[in-house]
Amino acid sequence: MRSFVALLGLTSLVACVADSPLLVAYDDYLDALADTSAALCRCPAAFGYGSVEACMDDPELGPPDATRRECMLDELARDDAAALPYLACASAAEHALARCLMTSPDCADMPDAVYACVERDLDARERCAMPAPELDAALARCSSLARVELIELVE
Repeated sequence: MRSFVALLGLTSLVACVADSPLLVAYDDYLDALADTSAALCRCPAAFGYGSVEACMDDPELGPPDATRRECMLDELARDDAAALPYLACASAAEHALARCLMTSPDCADMPDAVYACVERDLDARERCAMPAPELDAALARCSSLARVELIELVE
């Protein structure tokens, strides 16, 4: 009986953690990043790739890998009070960027679409960073992990 009670308690604890506002907001942000990656990589040749899969595997164009996701979550967990509004803002901005990129009628227009959409997106991203510049900088450092790993592979 004790094993059952312990298991039930552990299951409840895991369920509470999984439903934490931070993790829910973080999951939405990861979904938004994946939407942007999919929007970009629907035209892999525009970025020098022969397939969608190769584009999605690019550390900069594809969704965050496990190392980057762990780094981002660690940084976000340091300050829930700053992380939650930041994630809400960043998710909305990223979803808007993905929608904008999807409006490009064909892949030949993708470079122009990327430029136009990112230009539109800059104001939203600046508003997200204003209340939490340290968090924004920490998350940017998480992104640079992928660049470091890519440079090491090339060398």
